[in-house]
Amino acid sequence: MKKYRILILFLLFLLNFAPSWGQKEAANWYFGKFAGLNFNTKIPVPMKGEMDTGEGCASISNRNGNLLFYTDGSTIYNRIGEIMPNGQELRGGNSSTQSAIIVPKPQNDSIYYVFTVNHAEKKETDEEKFGLNYSEVDMRLQNGYGDVVPVSKNTHLITYDVNDKVQADWKCSEKIAATSHSDQKSYWVLTHFIDTFYAFRVDQDGVIHEPVTSKTNEVIDIVPFHTLNSLYTNMSAVGYLKISPDGKKVAIVHSATTTRQSSGKVYLYDFDDSTGKVTNNAITLLNGRYPYGVEFSPKSSKVYVSSNNYLIQKDQTTFDGSNLFQFDLTSSNPASTITEIHNSQTHIAGALQLAINGKIYRSKRRADALFNPGAILGEQSLSAIEKPDLKGNLAAYNHSAVDLAGGTTSENGLPPFISSLFLLTFDYEFICIGDSTHFFITNDDVYESFIWDFGDGNTSTEEEPYHKYASPGQYTVTLVTSYGGIPNKPIKKTIEILGNIDVLETPYQLVECDVVGDPE
Repeated sequence: MKKYRILILFLLFLLNFAPSWGQKEAANWYFGKFAGLNFNTKIPVPMKGEMDTGEGCASISNRNGNLLFYTDGSTIYNRIGEIMPNGQELRGGNSSTQSAIIVPKPQNDSIYYVFTVNHAEKKETDEEKFGLNYSEVDMRLQNGYGDVVPVSKNTHLITYDVNDKVQADWKCSEKIAATSHSDQKSYWVLTHFIDTFYAFRVDQDGVIHEPVTSKTNEVIDIVPFHTLNSLYTNMSAVGYLKISPDGKKVAIVHSATTTRQSSGKVYLYDFDDSTGKVTNNAITLLNGRYPYGVEFSPKSSKVYVSSNNYLIQKDQTTFDGSNLFQFDLTSSNPASTITEIHNSQTHIAGALQLAINGKIYRSKRRADALFNPGAILGEQSLSAIEKPDLKGNLAAYNHSAVDLAGGTTSENGLPPFISSLFLLTFDYEFICIGDSTHFFITNDDVYESFIWDFGDGNTSTEEEPYHKYASPGQYTVTLVTSYGGIPNKPIKKTIEILGNIDVLETPYQLVECDVVGDPE
C-alpha cells in the first residue's frame, strides 16, 4: 500500500495558481520550405518542420507556448512533425494565400477548429471548388498528439450565392481571418467573396453555420486568368485579409481586380466585434498596384501593405520592384498618410504577420520566382518592422532581421492567427479570500492611463493594483488602457476568489490502492 501525507504548502501553491489565456498560442510558427520559428524567447529561435508550402499555412500552440500542430491547409502535422491521423485531404491548398486558420473551442482546452479555404485555381474540366470548410481536432486523442474527428472533417460552410452558378463554382476567395468576440468568450471567423463579408461565430457549442453577412458597395468580380497547363486562376481572390488587434478595423487585399496585374486594391473597413458586422464605406488605401500582404500594428494605430509593381509595355508585363507601405490610422484620412518604408528590385511583396514580440515579420522570396520556377528562390531569413506603431522610418525596418534554420527557406506566406491574441494581456496572483489580489500587465508596451474594474463595484487607475475582495466567488475583471488619448479594446478575465480552507488538526492519511501485481 502506498501512503501519502497532505502537503499543505503544495496545496496552497496550487490554489494560488491562476491559469489564463495570453499570447502564447501564437508562439510557434511553421511556414515556407520546412521553416519554423519559436517566439517563446526574446529572440526567436529557428526550427525545422516537415511542411513545404509556397503560401498558405497555420499553426497553434497551447496557453503555455507549447506547439500543438500545424498545417498547410491540406495536411495537418502534430507537434513532432508526424501527419495526424485523418489529417490529410483537408480542403485547403498550400498555394492559397491564407489556406487555413486555427481557432480553439471556447471553454475547452482540447478541441480546435481548422478552417480552410481552397486556392482559386482550377482546370477546365473542374466543375467547382471546395470553398470554406472546417475540421475538428481533438487533442485528447492519440496519446495527446491529436486526431482529426472523422465526422466533422471538411464540414462545408456557405460563403456564396447558391443560386449563382459562377459563384457556386468558385465558392470563396483565398482570404480568412479571426478575432475574439467582444464578450471575450467566443470568436469570429471572417472571410470575403464578391461583395459580401461572412462572419461565422465560434462559441462553447462549436461553429455556428449561419453567418453574419455584410454587403459592401465594392464588388470584386471573379477574374479568371488563363495560366499554364490549362489552369484558370481567379486573380481577385489572391491577397491577405486581417482584423486589427483591437477588433475595430478590417483590411482586405485584392491583388488584382482585372486581368492586369496593376489593378489591385486595398480597402479598409470598420468592424463591430459585438455583432460580426463589417460597416461603413470602404477607404481605399492603395490602388493601381499588385498588393499582397497586410498587417496591423499591435496598438492598431498603423496598417502596413506589401505590394509588387509591374510595367506594361506593348502588352508585355515586367516586374518593377516591390514596396512596403505604412498608413496612419489615427489620421482622419489614412490614405493620405501613405509612407514608403522599404523598396526592393530583388524581392517580391511577401506576407506580413504580427508576432507576440510586437514586431511585424515579412516573408522573403526573390523576384526571379516570377520568371524561373525551377530555381531555389526562397531566402533563409525574414524581414521585420521592429517598432510598427511608430511613424515612418521610426518603425525601424530590418531587411534581414532573423535567420532561419539550415535547409529551410521563407516562401510567400506566413501563418495567420486570431488577431486579438496580440492585444495586451494581464495576469493576477493571490486568490484566497483575505489576500490582496495582485493584477499586472504582461507585455512591455507603453500606456498612458489604466482603468481596472474588479467586478465587485470597485475600480483603480494604478498600473499594478492590489485589491482585496470581501467574499469568495467569481468576478469578471476588466482592464482598459489608453495611449495618445485613444482607449484600447477592453480586456476581460473571469477570476475566482477562493474561500477559507479547513485544515485538519490531526494528520490525515490518503490511501491509493495498488494495482494487481504491483510488488510495492
